[in-house]
Amino acid sequence: MSIVELGFLGFRAQVVGPSELLCTFRALTPLTPQRWTIAPGGSGIGSRAEFRLYPRRHERDTRHVPDQIDHTAPVDIERDGVHLATAQGHHEALAFLLWAIHTAAVEHLGSTYLLFHAGAVARGRFGILLPGPSGTGKTTLVAALVAAGFSYLGDDIAPIDPASLTLLPFSKSLGVKAGARRILTSAYPELLRSVPRLRAGGESVWYLPPPQDSWPSSAASVRCVVFPRYQARARTSLALIGRSDALKQLIEQSFGLGRHGVSGIAAAVNMLQEAECYELTMGSLRASVHVIQELADRDQSS
Repeated sequence: MSIVELGFLGFRAQVVGPSELLCTFRALTPLTPQRWTIAPGGSGIGSRAEFRLYPRRHERDTRHVPDQIDHTAPVDIERDGVHLATAQGHHEALAFLLWAIHTAAVEHLGSTYLLFHAGAVARGRFGILLPGPSGTGKTTLVAALVAAGFSYLGDDIAPIDPASLTLLPFSKSLGVKAGARRILTSAYPELLRSVPRLRAGGESVWYLPPPQDSWPSSAASVRCVVFPRYQARARTSLALIGRSDALKQLIEQSFGLGRHGVSGIAAAVNMLQEAECYELTMGSLRASVHVIQELADRDQSS
């Protein structure tokens, strides 16, 4: 039996299960600096969830979890003693477990932070929020920007502190799809050596833990909100948009913003008032990275 713990800005997930399965699970998750696993300032949310994995072929016994498992055997997954699901084998169990942990983190952090379906990077204190639905190219763009020297804050979940309006990291590996993998292997040769994994929904991705030196040293101010959209063979272009349009799109990509009531909307409005808002049409990844670099360079020179 092994234990793995993950931290998300004060929320902790403990996973108990067979050593072989958790060894693979740990390789799919990032080694996050401690400052981003605890709540900023040392005060915290302090919530914890415990997940347990039980290979079905063994008699279930909460006092013992066997170290060796059959990769094809069903695996029962519990959270805090409540059965969540039975996964059909090793790969499906890992996919469900990652989804369940991230869902639990969003559930707990959502009462304190504004959470958006967005990628996020920073250069120093210059933070860039990249909201958008699945399939718009967020993860690919974030990975390329990190390779170009930006700090990594997340590829599809972005927490904002509503008091300081700063952008914080969400401890999660990038989920690289097959098309993006071909583009990113020159920057991340480890993608050539890794194998695809299932994620919730049945899609296969390559999990890419961010480089250890890519984590930011401090929270970043949201200076730009850029809505990316990949469009094959299109000309890469950046278009300034109004803040009211940006707010509408941002609300559509929020996780439970309504939990904060009027104050949540007010915080989002205040954040946008301090940021420039754009839509980015991505025809070329290299050109898209160049466009974002120009935004950051322009801010640093002003």
